[in-house]
Amino acid sequence: MERWRAHESRFHPARKSRTFTAAGAVPEQAFGRPPSPIVVSSIDAELSILERELAERATEERPLPFPEAFALEPEARRMLYRLTRLVAPATVIETGVANGVSSWFFLRAFAANGRGTLYSIDYPILDRRMRDRIGCLVPPKDREEWKLLLGDSGRILRSFRGQGLAADMFLHDSEHSYALMRKELAGAWSLVRDGGLILCDDIDANSAFEEFAAALPDGTSIVRSGRMGIVRKPARIPNAVMSTP
Repeated sequence: MERWRAHESRFHPARKSRTFTAAGAVPEQAFGRPPSPIVVSSIDAELSILERELAERATEERPLPFPEAFALEPEARRMLYRLTRLVAPATVIETGVANGVSSWFFLRAFAANGRGTLYSIDYPILDRRMRDRIGCLVPPKDREEWKLLLGDSGRILRSFRGQGLAADMFLHDSEHSYALMRKELAGAWSLVRDGGLILCDDIDANSAFEEFAAALPDGTSIVRSGRMGIVRKPARIPNAVMSTP
């Protein structure tokens, strides 16, 4: 698998095709307006508690079924929590679950916001013991707002469109091959509401995110924060035809 992914990246090397705006702990361009420092400070106090709770939960669940390196980096998951608290999305879709770190932060933000449903998509691993423990870090108290779906992400995203499901936020953190990233980002664009957010982790893995960003309509905010790319759809999309691979 790693050799195949290296092959994918070699033939689609990352290249600069659109300028990103440097972002801090809370990317203002992604949020849409400067967040209040008082509110951000309050959210960061919540994060201190949540990091301890997550560490305790991980200790309870050890040995974890997936390598901890699969999870979002600490600063990326903190930014994810801040954005979710500030935007207060009603519906979020994520691809890639593994132990469930990003799911944990989404669901904890929902609890603080008083609303939110998370649709998490992951591949149905053949090893039954690992498959049954996907998202093991998500505690039972949070599972009412959590819909875990195992299967091909492209098919599931198409089924969402068929059902008329729309999301306020989307996170790609599944396999970072060129082909899958392009497919998921194209699917995300058609699912996320106007004004919503599309987040993509490990954007330097190949050129998929850069190519996606380069084709977006004028008025789309594009931010880079560490290894995370963030797109905020315009509130009103100009007449344009988006090409999909």
